Amino acid sequence: MDDVAVFCSDPLSVRRLMCICDQFERASGAKVNRGKNEAMLFGNWADQSSIPFTVRTDHLKVLGIWFGGAGACAKSWEERISKVRQKLGRWKLRSLSITGKNLVIRCEALSLLLYVSQVWPIPRTCAAAVTRATFQFIWRSKMDPVRRDSLYKDLGNGGKNTPNATLTLMATFVCGCIKLCQDPRYANTKCHYVLRFYLSPVLRRMGLASLPRNAPSSWTIPYHLSFVEKFLKKNTFDHKSIRKWSARSVLETLREKESADPVEWFPEQTVKAIWQNASSPERSNKHQNMAWLVVRRALPVRSFMHAQTLSRTTRCPRSGCGGDETVTHLLLECAYAEEVWRGMQWCLSRFVPSSAMTRDSVLYGLFPRTHTETNINCAWRIINLVKDALWAVRNLLIFQLKELTPTECCRLAHSKVQDYVLRDALKLGAAAAKARWGKTTV
Repeated sequence: MDDVAVFCSDPLSVRRLMCICDQFERASGAKVNRGKNEAMLFGNWADQSSIPFTVRTDHLKVLGIWFGGAGACAKSWEERISKVRQKLGRWKLRSLSITGKNLVIRCEALSLLLYVSQVWPIPRTCAAAVTRATFQFIWRSKMDPVRRDSLYKDLGNGGKNTPNATLTLMATFVCGCIKLCQDPRYANTKCHYVLRFYLSPVLRRMGLASLPRNAPSSWTIPYHLSFVEKFLKKNTFDHKSIRKWSARSVLETLREKESADPVEWFPEQTVKAIWQNASSPERSNKHQNMAWLVVRRALPVRSFMHAQTLSRTTRCPRSGCGGDETVTHLLLECAYAEEVWRGMQWCLSRFVPSSAMTRDSVLYGLFPRTHTETNINCAWRIINLVKDALWAVRNLLIFQLKELTPTECCRLAHSKVQDYVLRDALKLGAAAAKARWGKTTV
């Protein structure tokens, strides 16, 4: 026996339990370590001397969850959240993209917390701690360059599909309670009767369950179960559209209400195309992040950092420039950037003419539809390579005082084209990749 929880109603039950353990010891040769066993008393136990275990008066852990008096819920969550912080702290040592960090949050952090959410609702303070740890891990800072609600959105709506850990944990607890009340598989279990006693008035009022009215019910709901009513009132959605009460179906229903984040003056249809270009799977995760931050105007250039009171000046670091370093200035308007784009024109001209290289094509990937999808895809990849090279060269100048010439920046961007050629060769074959890129990699 390992980690066994036994419920005894009186001292006689305790003595019978010990007799069973004695028989097991004689038959198996194993021995129960009574010094490690713990007990918690509920109700009136006048004779406590008959209990051969350590009696706990505060909390008792059963299968990794703390039960007992006040504070058991918060203690269970705080213990798991500390483990989540440790895991995310180890992953911070790696240079991951936002996509990779989302995978770590989904697999490493949520896997630890979902178990507790099936027993206890997450308190407000613990929910704030989980959210704080998530975004500090994503940005490696206490400052959020982008609104948190925007990161939760789908890729096509301007988000990064970041797991909404708090909402997922809330939905898991609520769906578990509703499922125990509705699902006929639990009709004769003790959990069904206990939850039905407290939640039947709420579920009937919201039309979520057809529970019998002649069954005993309570109009006073315990604190941890009142969370169900608060969640259903706060997240307004059509309950009848949810066929299966699971956290995934609830989150999908809430996600259907999302709208795409606006981008400057572009209409909604063009905005959808911009966000799809920014998160195109044809490009590496690093370049997806770069394009997404450029559209968001969240790249940490000096004008952005000055607005956050993290930079003393907004001026471009290039000597003799004197303009404000915005995202558009860094990538297009600076004389250094113009020289780099002229140097890369021979590489881009294979796919799109110089007339197609406009502000919208560089920042948002919007090209005239007169070109083929393959040429647009290759040109958009090269453009993001150039933007990444401009950003890397700018950081070398600021942090290491190393100034590269526009020609060296072009060489840096062109050296990375081979990565996409190899990527297409693995996906399409060597011949198809060579026909697509031609002399671009020479």
